[in-house]
Amino acid sequence: MTSFRLKLLAMFSMIFDHIGFMFTQNNILLNLAFRTIGRLAFPIFAFQLSVGYSHSKNKEKHIVRMLIFAILSQFPYWLYIQTALPGVGHILNIGFTFLLALLGMYTLDKVNGLIAKCFSLIIVLALSCILPVDYGILGVLLCVSFYIFRNHKYLNLASAGIIVILKVLLEQDLIKYAMIYALLPIYLYNGKKGLDNKFAKYLFYVFYPAHLLLFAVIKIII
Repeated sequence: MTSFRLKLLAMFSMIFDHIGFMFTQNNILLNLAFRTIGRLAFPIFAFQLSVGYSHSKNKEKHIVRMLIFAILSQFPYWLYIQTALPGVGHILNIGFTFLLALLGMYTLDKVNGLIAKCFSLIIVLALSCILPVDYGILGVLLCVSFYIFRNHKYLNLASAGIIVILKVLLEQDLIKYAMIYALLPIYLYNGKKGLDNKFAKYLFYVFYPAHLLLFAVIKIII
């Protein structure tokens, strides 16, 4: 399983999740099916984030690019959420979750000393509790854990599984158990990029806000 194929799988799963959230609220079984398939998306994207950061030649530029992506995606995300559930509280899009995760990875790289590293990471995790980011502190922690254990395949999968279980137990949301199934394609990752060009590199950055905006417009029209 190449990196590009993992991204496509995550995007396919995300489409199901967002269609389910937007268009199947009145059909419990259909909504459950779509949202369950959609649970695969975040763990795969979190894993890909750690892989992309670890291979990045300019980590500062990588973080700035994620910041720009998060800012540009916020209006489409806000419109999508408000169209699906009018009046829902303000939530930051997944780009800000990934931004905090990248900052956590960056501090682990740049800060010297174990105590200083832990303190810096705690600050980042605290921000994920203060800011209304999607998937919250455990979402950020999942991304960072993929980076910490990137050279230890089974520890990587085990830590991810523990975080998913914690998220389910703390939020009392059984549908999130389906996130565990994302560990299978992650396990099958072969370390290869697959399609390696600008299209593959920026596909998610463009697709994420574009499809949110499209779904919101379709919902408004119908």
